[in-house]
Amino acid sequence: MNEDVQLNGFLKARLEGAVSGEPPRLGAILRAASAAAQARAAARRSHVCLWGGLLVAASLAVLCLFAVHFRNPSPSLPAPPSPQVAVSPAPASSPSHDVPSPEQTVVNAIDLLSSVDGDELDVETNSVVEVLLAWQDAPYNDAVFGLLAGN
Repeated sequence: MNEDVQLNGFLKARLEGAVSGEPPRLGAILRAASAAAQARAAARRSHVCLWGGLLVAASLAVLCLFAVHFRNPSPSLPAPPSPQVAVSPAPASSPSHDVPSPEQTVVNAIDLLSSVDGDELDVETNSVVEVLLAWQDAPYNDAVFGLLAGN
């Protein structure tokens, strides 16, 4: 065991003896990399500042144009006349009077979706809430029925 320690110590001393801590050009490489990184950062900052300034100038120009275009008329000028739109009353047979309520629309949609899925819900006698709950519980009921039918 002592022989191995002596051999390992000898090998370590011989291998590390001729190796210096840093390569001779490592300092030059690090200085060049640092200078290149600083140059890139400075270029990036000037690029952002240039485009940022142009963006702010364009935004201010657009705001000024909107302010000039949509400014309030002076009180000495009469107000422009508002456009008159002719509205005729809808006839009694128009479909606007036959528009279902939002609740009936929900019931109709649930009826359509349940008939596509093959489920038969009694939408005529139940309220909207009961129909919605029955439609939401239909997959669970089918799964439970399938488990019970398998036993």
